[in-house]
Amino acid sequence: MAFNLDKNETTASATNSSDKASTSKFNLAKNDAPAAGAAQKTGQSKKWLFALLGLLVAGGAGWYLLSGSKQSSGSGNNTEEAIASDTAKKIITAADTALVLKTQTDTHATVAKTVNNETVSTTAAALPASALNNQIPASFAKGSTSPNDIDEMLVRNIIVFLQQNPAASITINGYASSEGTIAINQEISQLRATAFKQILVSKGIAANRIITTGKGTDNPIAPNETEEGRQKNRRAEVVLQ
Repeated sequence: MAFNLDKNETTASATNSSDKASTSKFNLAKNDAPAAGAAQKTGQSKKWLFALLGLLVAGGAGWYLLSGSKQSSGSGNNTEEAIASDTAKKIITAADTALVLKTQTDTHATVAKTVNNETVSTTAAALPASALNNQIPASFAKGSTSPNDIDEMLVRNIIVFLQQNPAASITINGYASSEGTIAINQEISQLRATAFKQILVSKGIAANRIITTGKGTDNPIAPNETEEGRQKNRRAEVVLQ
């Protein structure tokens, strides 16, 4: 009995040892599996990381190449624009030059014409003062002190007379129609005489040879009852001495 018990115990003990060993082996195998899984996951993470880095590098290179292409294209456009701008400037400059030359030509022609006119005026026979006195070289609109009608031929004859008679002087009488007050008509008639004086001065007649007088409504040459008559009375007359 005692032997069998010891045997059973030994067997039990052996069985227990075997179970423990078996359990121990199982546990070791179980612990090894997670370690292998972790290593596998780490390897996969590295692969993804390398793949991501590769994509970033490839994308950066593509962007750089695309930017360089755009810049080259932009430079080409800028060059074309610069060439077009230079061409336009040359065309504009040529046009401006032509305009300047034309202006200079026109100016020379005008000067020559003026000189010729002055020569003709100086050498032309002057009309006698009696033929020019009380003539009307300028007419005015209602309320205006600037001539709205000038007798160019009469003005020319007056200038010729004064050029050929350096000692002669001229009196300009300004007139108004009967409209308005006496004071206003007097003032406006004086301003009309002065306006015609400026015309003669601009044509080379010395200002000190010209006398201006405002006559108001004196000496009407037409009835003031009609607008037609009043228009004729708004005038400047000359008297040469």
